[in-house]
Amino acid sequence: MSGLADKTCVPCGADDVPLTEAQILPLQAQLEGWAVEDGHHLRKTFALRDFAAAVEFVNRVGGVAQEQGHHPDIALSGGEVDMVVFTHALDGLTESDFILAAKIDGEHHPEPVARRQVWRANDPAHAHLLAGLLDTRGIDAVVHGEDLFAGEGGILPTEAGPTVWVPLDDFARAHEILAAHDAPTTSSGTESETGAGGQAGPGGAGAGEGVA
Repeated sequence: MSGLADKTCVPCGADDVPLTEAQILPLQAQLEGWAVEDGHHLRKTFALRDFAAAVEFVNRVGGVAQEQGHHPDIALSGGEVDMVVFTHALDGLTESDFILAAKIDGEHHPEPVARRQVWRANDPAHAHLLAGLLDTRGIDAVVHGEDLFAGEGGILPTEAGPTVWVPLDDFARAHEILAAHDAPTTSSGTESETGAGGQAGPGGAGAGEGVA
C-alpha cells in the first residue's frame, strides 16, 4: 500500500491553493489506477463481485471518509463504483485528495479468482505459448509447475511438466481453443496461488474448484 495511506487528511487553510501539475505528478505516481482529470480531480472505477459487494465497499469508504473529514463523490452502478476525489473548498487537488485515494484503495479487497487447470504442456515454452494464445482471446491464463520434472521427488510422468490454468468461467472456451490448437492429453483440477491441481481421470478433464 502507498505510504500516503499512512498519512492523515488535513483541512485546507485560507492561504492554500490547488496543487500545480509539477506537484501532482509525484503524488499520482504513488497511486495505482487513479487518473488525474483536467488537473482538477482524481477518478478511479472499482469493479466488485456484485451489487451487494459494491455497497459494502462504499460503506467502508464512507467510514474512512467520515474519519478523515474528507469525502469523495461516489457513483454506484451494479458491481461498479466510480470514485471522484478533489478538495471542494479549493475546487482543485491537494495532498489530502491523494491521501484519501490511497486509503480508498486500502478498502478495496478484490475477490480471489477461482481457477481450473485446463492443459498440461510439454515444456515451459509450450505452456507460455498456450497461455499467450488464450490471453489474445481475452482469457486470463497463468502457468504453474515449470519446475516439475518426472522422477524428482516421486513425481510421476503424468504429473510432470507445466500446466495452464484459467478462470472457472472461461474453462470450457479455453479448452475448446486449446483443443483446436494442440493435442496432448489434458488434465484439470483446482488451485490457489500456492497449490497444485489434480490429474484428470481417463477420457477427459476432471472437475474441481479453487482460487487464485
